[in-house]
Amino acid sequence: MREYLFSIIAALAVLAGVRADFYTDGLPQPPGLKKRHEAFRAKLERRAAPNLNATIPYFERWFPQKVDHLGPPNNNTFNQRYWISTTFYKPGGPVIVLDGGETSGAGRIKYMHTGIGRYLTEYLGGIGVVLEHRYYGKSYVTQNLSVESLKYLDTAQSLADNAYFAENLWRELPANLSHIRPSETPFISYGGSYAGAKSAFLQVVHPESYYGSLASSAVVWAGENFWEYNEPLREWGDPVCIAILEETARRVDSYSAEGGSVWQQFKQMFGVRNLGDRDAANYIFGVLWMWQSGNWDKQEPGALSWDRFCNNVTTGVGGDDCVYNCEEKLLAKRQQWDLERGIRNFAAWTSASVRRDCGDSDVTTCLGSLGESHYKGDSLAETWKLWTWQVCTEWGYFIPGAPQGFPSLMPRIIDMKYVRRYCPYAFNMPVDFEVNVTKVLQYGGYNLTAPRLMYIDGTHDPWLYATANSPHSPQKDRDDELNVLIQDAWHHNDENGLGDISKEPVRIQDVHHQQIRVVRKWVEQYHKEKGVTWTAPPTP
Repeated sequence: MREYLFSIIAALAVLAGVRADFYTDGLPQPPGLKKRHEAFRAKLERRAAPNLNATIPYFERWFPQKVDHLGPPNNNTFNQRYWISTTFYKPGGPVIVLDGGETSGAGRIKYMHTGIGRYLTEYLGGIGVVLEHRYYGKSYVTQNLSVESLKYLDTAQSLADNAYFAENLWRELPANLSHIRPSETPFISYGGSYAGAKSAFLQVVHPESYYGSLASSAVVWAGENFWEYNEPLREWGDPVCIAILEETARRVDSYSAEGGSVWQQFKQMFGVRNLGDRDAANYIFGVLWMWQSGNWDKQEPGALSWDRFCNNVTTGVGGDDCVYNCEEKLLAKRQQWDLERGIRNFAAWTSASVRRDCGDSDVTTCLGSLGESHYKGDSLAETWKLWTWQVCTEWGYFIPGAPQGFPSLMPRIIDMKYVRRYCPYAFNMPVDFEVNVTKVLQYGGYNLTAPRLMYIDGTHDPWLYATANSPHSPQKDRDDELNVLIQDAWHHNDENGLGDISKEPVRIQDVHHQQIRVVRKWVEQYHKEKGVTWTAPPTP
């Protein structure tokens, strides 16, 4: 989406890594944000574009997919895009299906070249597939995105797509690969974020089609109010930086409640005086969404954004000379920090962002909320409607400030009414609409387990509280090979790799080796059940 995401859009983006998913098109944007979005999206797409000269070619193909799996039987189909490579295939090897999730599947091919898809196919003699999600990318289901047309866009239909694809892929392959079907070959699903949740759900509804699943940062829980999105940042972010943000949020709430000249002067300091109160707060705290871009590979888009921001706002505040036991020392010195200077730094940084985004344009026109009419388009070009529809109808994930009694990085003036307002605009819903999250929670939520389901999460992931390793989850203390919580890792940070495990940080190497071992066991078990001897490639 861009380096600086904004709360109303963050509520939409479940979630991707590059966060490819989190960089979806987002909502209609005022001119200043649209300009920034388009520049960063172009940068992202250049990095995520398939390498047509790669030594592991992935060929674009089209699968005749059912439009409706759940209604009365019919013959209506659409062309679902997928990419496939048999470069590493050896008889008996698995089919690794990487779920494209809520974005163009093209952006996922990099993970088959240098990430988890590469490792699983290379070391297990597998076939690699990237399966694009219905409606996203070029997998068009309908001719427009009206409310009537979007009725086939939901998680259950997409899960059925994955199963039908696995059962019928052999029909699209050469005759010598006619055995590539779940009854003769193990299919393994991998997904990250929303796609990770889908991978987990497949073990509930279609275990006959997918023998095992790797679910990375899998958001198995859904709910309307997801204020805890910012809790991992509050826990793991630089203490000085967090103190500045918390104090700024407190003042935004206090000054905006009082109104008057103090509030106007505060907005003026941040360069947003002419914006409405909530729009101003929303713009100022758009910085919070940088945290999700964190990655052990600092070449990933946005991976250094948060550190650069914090380096700016903490300059001269205190604690800069800390080397050992930094967190304890900094917390002890908190009362000595020059938070006023930190807030001024934050304001200067934000004002510079306003100038960059708007130039000489009027700030209200450039950054203010768009009117309801901007949400009414329903052509296929309105791709922002896709994940927005899923959020508004079954996932939720609206991100307001924290409830009273909890520290809050997001000002509480950013309330549920504000972050939910676009659903009625876009889809003619009543203002008091309810998201049907039971459509997601029916698969098990925090309690979802299966014999061949592996969870991989990161301690720093802002989506942690929606995963099986959430502090609220009964699975959070699991200590077995099917549950991994990577220290110092963000959103599905196991999905990307360097193409050579030995060159990765040790903690990432360990996870990638463990994933290979686990899937190897599954494939061996599958063939043992079939009475077939399978000789696995050497363990890396």
